[in-house]
Amino acid sequence: MKVIFNVLIILLLPAAVLAQYQIKVSAVRPVDSIVYIRGAVFDDKNFIPKDTIRLNGKSATLNVAKPIIGGVYFFYFPISKQKVYFILENKDTLSFRFFGSHYLDSMVTNTKKNKTLQSYQELEKKFSFVDSSYAAELSKGKKFNLAQKAVFFKSKTDTLIAFRKGAFASVVDSLKSVTKDFIMVHHDFDKVNIVKQDKKIYNELQDRLQDLRGVTIVVVSATDCIGSDEYNEVLSSRRTQKIKKDLAKYGGNNFVLMPVGEKQLIMGCSESDKDKNKQEENRYSYVFVIK
Repeated sequence: MKVIFNVLIILLLPAAVLAQYQIKVSAVRPVDSIVYIRGAVFDDKNFIPKDTIRLNGKSATLNVAKPIIGGVYFFYFPISKQKVYFILENKDTLSFRFFGSHYLDSMVTNTKKNKTLQSYQELEKKFSFVDSSYAAELSKGKKFNLAQKAVFFKSKTDTLIAFRKGAFASVVDSLKSVTKDFIMVHHDFDKVNIVKQDKKIYNELQDRLQDLRGVTIVVVSATDCIGSDEYNEVLSSRRTQKIKKDLAKYGGNNFVLMPVGEKQLIMGCSESDKDKNKQEENRYSYVFVIK
């Protein structure tokens, strides 16, 4: 997976450069009292020790005039042993805010490249069950040759490669390049249930899943642009959970849930469009089956 990660970095960062930079960091209710900033040379074992920031509830700012090698860096939280990678370029002014104990999931940052890298790390984290399953098989004494290992990791590898290829495209477009086996359904306004006209294809998918085992099911759920960002994040999460509950009863399959709130709108969101009857297209869920 490090190879895929490094290729993504190449896409997001044109070249290593001498840089000067500013980094602002704040954390609300962290479990760690300090965070280290380290520069990754090739991987997280060959790092350049950099700065230490105290997480005392106040915002800390690093102003560095000395040239450095720009590239991929990471925050290391020593108590919780969490790592969050970020990209630093020439004359960057970066800000990072963390909330609670789950630093990657809660991070708010100010640049598109680091939001994209954050999404990639979150996606990789969602597929961690593949690594756990592989480790469990090894612990039982099972042997894998290279071809068998590639098959075992196929769903994770294909999805991460698709993300890397479409780093600046939508999540849905990336997944469509991985599998042609998917459906799109819509939800009633402010509800998790599937609209009546889409229940036929939804029921057909449930029927097919009765005969499938060991596949990965990725659910991407969105909302319209009516309401606050925070509310819509929760609503899209509830929609993914609803679909998982419906489909998980058949057992034997893995789920990756990707609530996107109102970040992946299909139609516009001008003031004239903020009518619940006009926004039905944005209240969607995609269900992808990756074999």
